[in-house]
Amino acid sequence: MYDVKIPPQSAAPSAEAFARAFVAIAMGKDVRARLTEALGSLQRAGAHVAWVAPTNIHLSLAFLGNVTWDMVPLIGAALDEAAAACAPFSLAVAEVGSFGSARSPRVIWAGVRESPALRELQGRVARGIMALGLTIEEREYRPHLTLGRVRSSRGRDELVHAMAAVAGQEFGRIEVREVLLMKSRMLPAGAEHSVVHRAPCATADAAGSPRGGP
Repeated sequence: MYDVKIPPQSAAPSAEAFARAFVAIAMGKDVRARLTEALGSLQRAGAHVAWVAPTNIHLSLAFLGNVTWDMVPLIGAALDEAAAACAPFSLAVAEVGSFGSARSPRVIWAGVRESPALRELQGRVARGIMALGLTIEEREYRPHLTLGRVRSSRGRDELVHAMAAVAGQEFGRIEVREVLLMKSRMLPAGAEHSVVHRAPCATADAAGSPRGGP
């Protein structure tokens, strides 16, 4: 189940931080391609924004911060239990918006339509992680796909105009069949995300199709 080898204790003692860890759902190729097109339109505005690389776009379920290598099997087991209790389902990705005011955006995102199945899965993941004594954000979960973080007011008006031009776009559906434990490493070229553990959702229903979200 593990996609990267956990170093032996002699090389990575339990006190050593395992980078920045988070739990996420991956994008399908079609959704990622449409998001990449929208990103290109936004980037051409020339605003001072730290844009997320298209390969790094994901739907976060929980941010864990720095965890130690000896916690990885325990986290993986907690995710296995959470995912196994939820049948596969799909999510609609649509619209572009921001956190912050309409005239002064701080975080640019693509929206995820409300889904009871997603709420159930995220709740199970959060409870499983907290049962291990780890801390996650206590504020209300607001599902979204982060596209960029605004760094200054440079080009803000152009950015707001570009966002309005793509605001109502539909990006397709994400088929949720597994939950991923990811690690993030900062490199000179930007963040590098890699999968540490894959937790599959329960087997699809007898009809062989995932539950559909709204």
